[in-house]
Amino acid sequence: MTPDIPPRRPASRRGFTLIELLVVIAIIAILAGMLLPSLAKAKGKAVAANCLSNVRQMTLGAAMYAGDNQQRYPLSFLDVSSGGGVGTAWFSFIRPYAPATNAFLCPAKQRKPGIKYTYIYDPTKMVAGYGANFQIGGCEFTGGGWHMSSVKDSDVVRPSSTVYITDSGTKAKDTTDAALCVTRTSPEKTEVWLLDDVGGFGGGTVASDEANWGGPSIRHDGRGEVGFIDGHAVGMKSSQWYRRWTPWLNPALGGESGATSVKPRMPVGY
Repeated sequence: MTPDIPPRRPASRRGFTLIELLVVIAIIAILAGMLLPSLAKAKGKAVAANCLSNVRQMTLGAAMYAGDNQQRYPLSFLDVSSGGGVGTAWFSFIRPYAPATNAFLCPAKQRKPGIKYTYIYDPTKMVAGYGANFQIGGCEFTGGGWHMSSVKDSDVVRPSSTVYITDSGTKAKDTTDAALCVTRTSPEKTEVWLLDDVGGFGGGTVASDEANWGGPSIRHDGRGEVGFIDGHAVGMKSSQWYRRWTPWLNPALGGESGATSVKPRMPVGY
């Protein structure tokens, strides 16, 4: 006679306890906290790389424009009005040579809702976030009495250390101390398309709240993308090159020249 075999009990299915779930969630949160700064840094580097590519395109576009125009760089602006604000600026001159419109917009300087933009010389009200060196482009504004020819390739003594274009947008301080002229705490203007020496012709507006003129921006983790007359571009701290009467903007000197800083050139009559 076969003995009775007790029925087999199903295996117990034990779930996670609340404490175990909280521990797992805490571990995930810790790992996420460790990874997010790295991801943000990687994203920042990608944005800076995109911006550097833009600066290269615009710098090379200006060089190609010069090649088609008696080796003379485009005017910073050509104003055809009596009171100012109507005409053409450097970005319009070089657009045919840098046809990608995104190249004129720094990916880290987007339009913000609720801000009034007063960008002039462009019917599309483009906000570039880049400034061209006024010492290179000069200007023509008969109504205001401003006459300053753009330079030729042959006028630039040190093309590899003479800035043509850079991230821009700061309200700079008028000082010869490069460590204080533009810093991470310098106010960012809504828009800037003209870069000038803080002690130059546009220096008063560079150091003011005026939106069109400014100093370099270091919005890419303490650096700004800088394009040079010879066509190369690199990320630099503003303290490496920007200050009152800086040779880096002066086509007759160039940076790293060791020359004594001198007052930059001015429009005729100034």
